[in-house]
Amino acid sequence: MKEELKLKISELKKDNIIDHAEKLFSELGIENATIDVIAKSAGISKRTVYTYFSSKTELYNAILYRANKDMYEYFYVLIQKKEFISLKPKEKLNALWSALINFKTEKNLYFKIITMYENQKEDISTTDEYLKKSYEWGQKIHLILKEIIIELNPGFFKDKNPDEIVLILWMTSISILNTIDVKKFYLQDFFDINAEEFENTFFRYIASPLFNNK
Repeated sequence: MKEELKLKISELKKDNIIDHAEKLFSELGIENATIDVIAKSAGISKRTVYTYFSSKTELYNAILYRANKDMYEYFYVLIQKKEFISLKPKEKLNALWSALINFKTEKNLYFKIITMYENQKEDISTTDEYLKKSYEWGQKIHLILKEIIIELNPGFFKDKNPDEIVLILWMTSISILNTIDVKKFYLQDFFDINAEEFENTFFRYIASPLFNNK
C-alpha cells in the first residue's frame, strides 16, 4: 500500500511539472521555457525537476505524448458519433479535416508540439517511455485515417499502398497547416489570401485524387 501511495504521489508530482511546462511552453515559447523557469513556476527546485525528468527533451516528450493522445481522442470522439457514422465516405474525410483544423485552433500548443516533432530526426529505438507511447497514439491516428480513405475509394488502392497515401496526406497537411498558421498575415497582406479559405483550398487539391478516381 505504501509503495502504491508513493507511486501515486510521484505521478502527481510529474503531472504538476508537465502542467507548468506546458503552460510556459505556450506563454514563453519552448526555447525560452527553461528548466529554471519551469521549476520556479511549479514552486520546486531545479533538482526536483531533474529527479523526475532527465532533460528538457524528456519533458517535451511528455507533452508530445499528451498531444498525440489528445488528438487521437479528439478524432475518436468524432468517429463514434451517430451523425458521423451515417455520413458518406467523402463527408467523413471532410469532417476529419474540419476536426484537424479545429484541433489546431483549440489546442494550438499541442498542434505545434506535434508539428515540431514531425520535423525532427526519428528515434524509433528510443527508451523514453513518453516517446514510445506517443508513437503508439500516432499509429492509432494513422489507422483511423486509413480506414476512412479505404472506405472512400477502395478501387483507388488496387495498385497503391494505403499506408503511403495516409502518410502523404498527413505529412503534407501538418506541414501546410503549420506554414499557413505562422504566415497568415503575410498571405493576407501580400496576396489577399484568407488563411482559412487557403486551408480548405489545399485540402480539396490534396484529396482530389481520392474523390475523383473511383
